[in-house]
This record gives sequence, structure tokens and C-alpha cells, in this order.
Amino acid sequence: MAAVTVGRSSSRQRYALFAGGVGCPGNECDTIEVFDSVEGTWALAAQNLSVSRQYLMAASVGNLAVFAGGLDRQSNSTDVVDFVYVGE
Repeated sequence: MAAVTVGRSSSRQRYALFAGGVGCPGNECDTIEVFDSVEGTWALAAQNLSVSRQYLMAASVGNLAVFAGGLDRQSNSTDVVDFVYVGE
């Protein structure tokens, strides 16, 4: 699983995104879960990762989260990059 924070609400990051990992049916996950620290709520992102994977990396710029690399269901390394915009 990879985690990253995006967006600003006053002096703190508003959203925390959690993507990929292990534990879904079929093993690796393709879901992206979003925690809104202002509202205190959890939701699934409008999009999933394009490839189910684990051991991926994450980074952010403003309201854009980037999820890259990792291992697919066959434990092959992947160079797939997904971009997720979260915000108002």
C-alpha cells in the first residue's frame, strides 16, 4: 500500500490517499481510498489504479497524487504510473 497527502485546508493537508496493497480478492488491490481530514470521512476515489499492485510508491504536488511502480499479481515489477486529482 502507498499513502500520500494532498490538498490544503488552512495550514494542513486535507486529504490522505491510500492505494494498492494486499488483501483484496485475488490478492493485490486496485482501489484508492480517500480520508478527508476536515469532514472526518472516508470514501473510495472516483477511479481505481490502472493495475492492481503492491509495493508501489506515492508522491503529491498540490491536489495531484501520483502512484507509481510496484509489483503486479504475478510479482512482476511494473512501471505503470497513475495520476489522481482530489480536491474542490
